[in-house]
Amino acid sequence: QGSMQNQPPLPGEPMVGAGAAPPQDLAPSPSTPESSGRKLRQWGVMLDVGVPDGLMASALYRPIRWARVNAGLGFNAVSPGIRIGGALVPFGTGPFAGVDFGHYFGGDANGLARTFAADHEDNVLLKDVGYDYVNLRLGLELGGDRFVFIMKGGLSYLWTTIHHVDELIDSNTDANSRTSITVSEDPVLTAWTPSLDLGAAFFF
Repeated sequence: QGSMQNQPPLPGEPMVGAGAAPPQDLAPSPSTPESSGRKLRQWGVMLDVGVPDGLMASALYRPIRWARVNAGLGFNAVSPGIRIGGALVPFGTGPFAGVDFGHYFGGDANGLARTFAADHEDNVLLKDVGYDYVNLRLGLELGGDRFVFIMKGGLSYLWTTIHHVDELIDSNTDANSRTSITVSEDPVLTAWTPSLDLGAAFFF
């Protein structure tokens, strides 16, 4: 009987006894994004519309899951513009905080004014309208790793230079008047205003 206990196992038969390694479960464990090696989709495009942003088409860069950087071109029904910005998304998706800087080049806004008022007469102050702005917003990002819907709201600080003030004064001054008014520097108008923006982004 002792010799029977010391016989080696047959081929293919598991080894049983003292010192033998217990059988191991070779079934693969459930994979996670980290263990599966799936890379974060870093580049994307975004289309959004808002105030004072106008209609914007932007490129997106997501270096890490909780950060976004954007740069794009826009149009506000008067002239083209540019915008750059960034956002922090603490949970990778959901609520976020963002800041943007934008600039719209000067353009003739009389055509836009005629859209809303058919009897509008051209105004020299609207001949060259452009502005700069900074957006401070909170938002919500809804979606998955590839497609997201974006809602943003907050405050914007705007500043614009008012051109052709001297022309307006001259056109309203009596030619026989001895009073003369000279504008040595174009005035700058600044304002804080509520702002809202809606858009969608696609990462690839």
